[in-house]
Amino acid sequence: MKNIIQKVSYAHFEGDGEEGTLTVKVETKTTNIYVQTVDGEYRGSLGCWITTDTDPEDIDFDDYPDIDFDAVIKSAEQFAESLLDYDNLIDNPNYYNKQTSPYQRRFENK
Repeated sequence: MKNIIQKVSYAHFEGDGEEGTLTVKVETKTTNIYVQTVDGEYRGSLGCWITTDTDPEDIDFDDYPDIDFDAVIKSAEQFAESLLDYDNLIDNPNYYNKQTSPYQRRFENK
C-alpha cells in the first residue's frame, strides 16, 4: 500500500521539541500522525515520539503495517527543518550526524 501524505503542519505539544503533524492517507483510511523532532530531525534517542490521534503513546511501527514510516519521517523532518530559526542557532561541535551522535543535539542556541 502506498502512503499519500496529504499535508504537513505544525502542532505544539508539551516538551521542547518541534512537532510535525502529518495527515497520512493509506488507501481508504486516513490517519493523523504526530512526529516529534529536535533540531529538525526525528530523534528517538533524544525522546522524540511518533503518535496518532488514537494512540497517544510512542507507537510501535509494527502496529501500522500499511504506513511507510521512512516517508512519514522524511516529510516531517523536511517541514521541521523549514521552521528552524538559523539566526539564533549555532552548530554543535560534538554533533556529527544523528546515527553517530545519537545523544547530541544538532544545534546550540547563540
